[in-house]
Amino acid sequence: MSRSIWKGPYVDNLIIQKLNGFKKTKPIYSKTRNSTIVSSFLDRTFYVYNGKIFFKIIITSDKLGFKLGSFCYTKKRCVYRNKKKTKKNK
Repeated sequence: MSRSIWKGPYVDNLIIQKLNGFKKTKPIYSKTRNSTIVSSFLDRTFYVYNGKIFFKIIITSDKLGFKLGSFCYTKKRCVYRNKKKTKKNK
């Protein structure tokens, strides 16, 4: 279910405080992946926590309306390795 229209998009209060206090060049560190990207975030750099590390996200106009967490992945890609072939000595 989506959020109701009359409430507006969800943005964490700490992010709003950091936007007002920081310069545009200083990155904003955030652990809230469920905050919606709004127009006041444009041309800002965010570091979003995925549970292990902070991912760098530069906000552009293409990303408006999405959540911060949709651009930093929490699962590691599975890579299968080839087994080494050994020669048997006879």
